[in-house]
Amino acid sequence: MEKKEFTFVDYLYILIKWRKTILINFLVVTVLVAGYSLIMPKTYSTSATVMLPSGGGGGVFAALAANIPFAEGLLGGVGGDSQINTVVGILKSRTIAENAVKKFNLIERYGSENMEEAVKSFREYLEISLNEENMVVVEFSASTDYFLYEDETGETRQFCADVIAYVISELNRINVEFQTRQANLNRVFIENRYEQNKADLKQAEEALKEFSEKYGVVSLPEQMQAAIDVAANLESQIAIKEVELEALRVTLNPTHSRVQLTELEIRQLNKKLAELKSGAEGDSGLDIFPSFSEAPQLGMTYLRLKRELEVQNAIFQFLTQQYEQAKIQETRETPIVETLDEAAVPVRRDSPKRALLVLFSGVLAVLLSAIYVLVVEYLNRLKETDIDRYQKIVYVAQGINVFKSQKPPAD
Repeated sequence: MEKKEFTFVDYLYILIKWRKTILINFLVVTVLVAGYSLIMPKTYSTSATVMLPSGGGGGVFAALAANIPFAEGLLGGVGGDSQINTVVGILKSRTIAENAVKKFNLIERYGSENMEEAVKSFREYLEISLNEENMVVVEFSASTDYFLYEDETGETRQFCADVIAYVISELNRINVEFQTRQANLNRVFIENRYEQNKADLKQAEEALKEFSEKYGVVSLPEQMQAAIDVAANLESQIAIKEVELEALRVTLNPTHSRVQLTELEIRQLNKKLAELKSGAEGDSGLDIFPSFSEAPQLGMTYLRLKRELEVQNAIFQFLTQQYEQAKIQETRETPIVETLDEAAVPVRRDSPKRALLVLFSGVLAVLLSAIYVLVVEYLNRLKETDIDRYQKIVYVAQGINVFKSQKPPAD
């Protein structure tokens, strides 16, 4: 029999011929999918936007930065991207995940076998991102059980908002604990230095008092008095810089740029002080003062005692202020973030999208039905026009269990 190629009209004829089958398949599939979409789990999500505080959240050494020269670099990267990365890191930490699992009993909710699986599931539902304004966005989603209607999903919707509120509160709690530990270390260091300075100050006062009572007050030229003031100021700066350097070494590596810069400043100040004491000439401008070596021995002793007293007084004033700030910082609970947009209880579900789901399934049902009827018609036509080819197709189909299992014929 002569073979005949399929034309567009043939395809159209076949589709019209099988229209009832196609329509029935379309209706059955869409009704089933629509019914399933009513009982399938519903997913809700909500989000909150948080931003870094405008002030007061710089950390345990922020107070030092306001009073110590060059201390604005003490924290290395308190603000900007570094602090944002810290916030994101805490939000993604295992600590927060495990605390949330315990708080909301997520092992049972997710049907997990252990904490590890529950943490993994929780992280799949929690999303941390940055918006266009470089603010941190915390988003969480949750699904209901099967066979729940819209008015029965209140617990899941509230759960989404509660989780985000808890995660943000944990973020601030962890930050406060960390700041408290760091502030405690800072306070202990300042306190020890403060107590040492009080002893040094008392010793300097007693030494000057004993000297004055024994020898009487020595009258010094105005230039020598000015030299005393300059030297005392330099030694005060050196002492303060040494305190700053010790504070830096508590938190930074010796190779850090802030540590090296502070060490360089101390060396420069010591050099200027040495020039003043020796009367060395140079570009420092300190040669306008008479050298200390030019003063009588008795006057030199008085100079040293008075200078030491002034230095200890300057250090005492500095440490007193820092000690009070350290005590305040230790008891201060400063949130690391401020909630710009709080997480609201979601009203509309994220999924399922019933209209799209039904539409897609209906189109797919029509497409698959059309392919099916075209294949059936093609095989029927082939059976009439090319029986050998038809038998080969049937044999191949049987071989892969499309129609039914059948052993190949023996050779």
